[in-house]
Amino acid sequence: MFLLPDTSAMMSVVSMDYGSRALAASGTHRQWHRPLIGPEVSVFLPISSSTRDLFGPSWSSFTFGIGAVEQASPGGSFSFDIEVLSSERYHNHAFVVPIGIDFRIGSAVSPSRPSLYCGAGVNLVPANIRILSRGIPPGIGVAGGASIFVGLTVGKRGYLEARYRAISGLRSINFSGTGLSGGIRF
Repeated sequence: MFLLPDTSAMMSVVSMDYGSRALAASGTHRQWHRPLIGPEVSVFLPISSSTRDLFGPSWSSFTFGIGAVEQASPGGSFSFDIEVLSSERYHNHAFVVPIGIDFRIGSAVSPSRPSLYCGAGVNLVPANIRILSRGIPPGIGVAGGASIFVGLTVGKRGYLEARYRAISGLRSINFSGTGLSGGIRF
């Protein structure tokens, strides 16, 4: 079992979204705790029927999250957004990675109660697309994107989020769609 020191008595923490931490020492007492880790699952549903025909009707991913689930503040906060969308069907392949900034506004933060949030974001979207069924060889392109979302956090241990992601055309394909993601930490 991997354990980390309890930093509550000895460190002040500057938080970034998705468990990133910058620490500054301010004490000497140490206790050991293991980091919070857990599964994260997401499903993406393209809205374009031609995109569904080429790459499949639903795309899913499974990853592991590390660190506490961050709650959005009532005053709003910025966070980093990255998602990997990948699908393959009939020798057609799409690897789409929206990277950007989100702005979130949350309900009152209480560690013991669920907290609702909503927000919007902008993205730069690099992608590698191969569509052999149309004779289009592999190629890398970049598009712009934006998203709106609503979600629910449960303390610092779980979340559920619904998101609509609009992505401008990549190689004449519409990769806009809706997604549902969730995760839990132990």
